[in-house]
Amino acid sequence: MPAQPIFPTPIYLEKYLDNEIEKELWNAFNNVEFHHEEIDNTHDLSLGEDGTLFNDNVLNRFDCQLFLKLLHDNLMLFLDELGYAGSREYLIEHSWFTKTNKGQYAPMHYHGSSDISGVYYLQTNGQDGNLTFYSPTKDLISSFLYSIVDQKQNMPLEQGLLAFWPGLLYHTTETNMTDHERISLSFNIQFPRAGFVLKNAHTH
Repeated sequence: MPAQPIFPTPIYLEKYLDNEIEKELWNAFNNVEFHHEEIDNTHDLSLGEDGTLFNDNVLNRFDCQLFLKLLHDNLMLFLDELGYAGSREYLIEHSWFTKTNKGQYAPMHYHGSSDISGVYYLQTNGQDGNLTFYSPTKDLISSFLYSIVDQKQNMPLEQGLLAFWPGLLYHTTETNMTDHERISLSFNIQFPRAGFVLKNAHTH
């Protein structure tokens, strides 16, 4: 085909089903509190120890070493595939659980200044609300060519699926139209910058 896409957005997808990892994550999940917004149908998010949103790292708080190793190994593979030869230090800034029940969804959003965001599906029937990414060029619809190119892409939804993507990439989760509760673990990863030192960073 003569038309060629260039400057692709790097997305990493891999599937893992491991009973010990799932047991570890279920233990953490069963020991957190959740926030439910009564005024709309957005999903329920786990709260930090201080009762606030997006100020927790459940992976560290519950010492989820098996999952942290899984995350680390796949992150290194992701960097290898991208040909990255720089520092392999990184910090998991935040991690939290999400429950998505029938009628709930996640509105379009991105994860701020995080370098890499990701998700692991702990419980899904594959039909309870896909993750949808929106193109970084979605705001260029005044351009004829960009306006006729598909600006969103659904990702596969499978139990045990691990995904990484650029933190600035807009995404949603579709409304769960089933009676099944989807449970996912999300996280944000940061890499060092000039003048920016990571405390307690993981290394390769």
